[in-house]
Amino acid sequence: MKELMQQIGIFLILGKTLLHFCPSEKYERYIKLLFGFMLVLQFATPILSLGNESVMEKYITNQEQFEREFEQSLKTVDEKWFRYNEEIEKRIENEQQKAEVMFQEQIAEQNAEETENDLEQKSENAAETMEQREHIGIEKVKIEVKGYE
Repeated sequence: MKELMQQIGIFLILGKTLLHFCPSEKYERYIKLLFGFMLVLQFATPILSLGNESVMEKYITNQEQFEREFEQSLKTVDEKWFRYNEEIEKRIENEQQKAEVMFQEQIAEQNAEETENDLEQKSENAAETMEQREHIGIEKVKIEVKGYE
C-alpha cells in the first residue's frame, strides 16, 4: 500500500510539472483530462487485481518454476562446459606428448646421421692416413760396397 501511495504521489508531481511547462493554455485541459484518466487507473489497478488472486498465484508459481528450470539448465550448461574444457585439456596434453615424441625421434635421427657422418669422416681420415703412410715408406737404397770382392 505504501508503494502504491508513493507511485501516485510521484505521478501527481510529474503531472503538475508537465502542466507548468505546457506550451499554451489550450492544451492544458486535454493534459488534465489525460492525467485524470491515468490517476483513476493508478487507483483502480490494485482494486481490480484483488479479485484475480488466483491469476497472481499462478503467475508467481509459474515464475518460481521458471526460475528452478532456469537454474537447472544453468547447472547443466556449467557441467557440460566443465567436461568440454577437461576434454580439450586432455587433447592438448595428448598432442603435446605426440609432439615431444616426434621431436625426440627427430633428435635421435639427427644424432644417428651425425654419427654416420662422423664415422664416414673418420673412415675417410683413416683412409687418408693410410695413403699418407704408404707414401712415407722407405725407399730402397742401393748400397754398393767397393773394395770387397
